[in-house]
Amino acid sequence: MNSIRTKTTLLTVCIFVVAVTVATILGVSAIRNLGTSSADQMLLLLCETGEKNLDAYFTGVEQAVEMVSAYVESDLTGLEDDELQAHLDRVQEIFSRLTYMTNGVLTYYYRIDPTVSTTAKGFWYVYQGRDGFVRHEVTDITLYDTEARFRSTPARRSGCRRTSRTIWTCV
Repeated sequence: MNSIRTKTTLLTVCIFVVAVTVATILGVSAIRNLGTSSADQMLLLLCETGEKNLDAYFTGVEQAVEMVSAYVESDLTGLEDDELQAHLDRVQEIFSRLTYMTNGVLTYYYRIDPTVSTTAKGFWYVYQGRDGFVRHEVTDITLYDTEARFRSTPARRSGCRRTSRTIWTCV
């Protein structure tokens, strides 16, 4: 152990081991930081993409509602009771066109107040997957308290198909 060759070899091996250890620690640290920052960036991009998709859905639905609302207001002006069914047919046609062009629409409902017309009731359509929008019977609101609130709740029926049923809740 007193020879210079032994000391030099031992010193070289120790320096090599220390260098490899330091390089390994720095490499692991760099990989961990890179993975963390990449994951953060990916999550941020996913959140931003989701936000933009939701904004597009909401904007599309809002525009469709504004278009139908503007048409209904202009078309209802001066209509008599006997002309309301033709009005309903025109509004239903506009709804059916807009729902297939608007992402995220699952149902649409238009109801004429029974105090305005006893013959024209309205319509209600629910999206049912491959079947598209299927017409449902409009709720007879004359059977309920006019101070109650109307809402549609999801319900399961036979099979895997999801449908909705209407309920009234008192205020």
